[in-house]
Amino acid sequence: MMKLKLNLLQGDLAERFSVSKGLVSKIFSYWIDTMEEHMRIYIPWLPRETIWSTMPQCFREKFSNTTCIIDCTETTLQKPHNLDSRGERIANVRIHVERVIRRLKVFRIMSQTVSINLAHKMDKILRICAALVNMQGEIIHEDAD
Repeated sequence: MMKLKLNLLQGDLAERFSVSKGLVSKIFSYWIDTMEEHMRIYIPWLPRETIWSTMPQCFREKFSNTTCIIDCTETTLQKPHNLDSRGERIANVRIHVERVIRRLKVFRIMSQTVSINLAHKMDKILRICAALVNMQGEIIHEDAD
């Protein structure tokens, strides 16, 4: 959790817990796989009726057929020395979606440069952080419409 929330370097974690960087890497990899598997249930694909009954009034009036909002966020990956990789910002979204993204960015691993050796785990890391965000309180309150 310290790696997700604070994005501490492996060397820092190794020193804090008096273990090798290799062991930190193995432990982190194991827990990413385990947490992602068990936290999938917190990212449900809801039935249309449930979406409609819980949709804020401001969305019902303007986007009555909405069942899903897809947005993109970017996380900076450490660049390998032999490749020139560039990210693109794709999204320009409504304020409510930005609030969710802001909650995701509280996990510094989602808002700071991530080591290249974690690139293959980023989908799982995003799912874990999203599941933790989904366990928080409401984003939109009816009286705030």
